[in-house]
Amino acid sequence: MIFSARTYNSTGTKQYILGIEKTFGLYNVEEESWDIPIMYESLSHLNKNLYLAKLNNQQGIIDASNNIAMDFKWSRIGSISGLENYFIVANYAQPVQLSGVYSLTGKKLIIPCNYSRIEKINSENYFLVTKGLETVSYTHLRAHETEADL
Repeated sequence: MIFSARTYNSTGTKQYILGIEKTFGLYNVEEESWDIPIMYESLSHLNKNLYLAKLNNQQGIIDASNNIAMDFKWSRIGSISGLENYFIVANYAQPVQLSGVYSLTGKKLIIPCNYSRIEKINSENYFLVTKGLETVSYTHLRAHETEADL
């Protein structure tokens, strides 16, 4: 088998994440073309029009037209339940694995990568942040962004 299909994007178009060996892209069956070129080490559908991709061993976020929404500089990017434009990001290049929260709409870190653990604790967008073994604080997204960002 030449291609392996990993997932289906159900946005109404016939797009499939396809891979050859260890590279992946998004193929549009209706147009018979690659919406996202087959160049990524991994590719998975996040939400709506966004995809988590891995390039040169770093993760980033792209849209279905291969536009970069979040730079490829993260060791890990995780989605946050109920917040589709916010992601927990981590950079493991440091001796200690530290995480923060990145806003796609603001295109910036809204909680800096200073914490060993970040966890959303309720539907009101409060986060428990931990540094080492010590709980540092509870923080709310509104404390980090302007009304226009939310």
